[in-house]
Amino acid sequence: MNATGRAIPVWLTDWQVAEDHILVSVGDTVAWELTPADTVFAALLFGDGVAIDLQLDTYAAGSPEVPRTFLAGRVDTIKAIWSPMELGVGGWNPAAGKATLRPVADTHGSWGSSAIPGQGTTDTEHLYGYLVTIATPR
Repeated sequence: MNATGRAIPVWLTDWQVAEDHILVSVGDTVAWELTPADTVFAALLFGDGVAIDLQLDTYAAGSPEVPRTFLAGRVDTIKAIWSPMELGVGGWNPAAGKATLRPVADTHGSWGSSAIPGQGTTDTEHLYGYLVTIATPR
């Protein structure tokens, strides 16, 4: 990002990236219609450590009551969101506040997990999506 712009973090959920084969790479130019992020789930993943206000939700297009934010810019960074799993009420969930961010070049790991070492679900961790930072002009 240059000194005259701003960096906006956007959450891409793993299941939507995998289902829709959304390929985003560092350096790409994007123009997205975004929705408010699931801040309750983000807080479960990160505790108070990471603030995520917007997410790319490809299913929200059919819901006119969901507020939208248009964002265009260049993909500055992509970080995979990984969390250990724990058995709780209702089944397996991310361990509260234990998610980590790991830099990646793109989002292809969501649908190529069996062919790509270190991607997808492991015995101890699960990929929950990507935190994509978009550099925009002021």
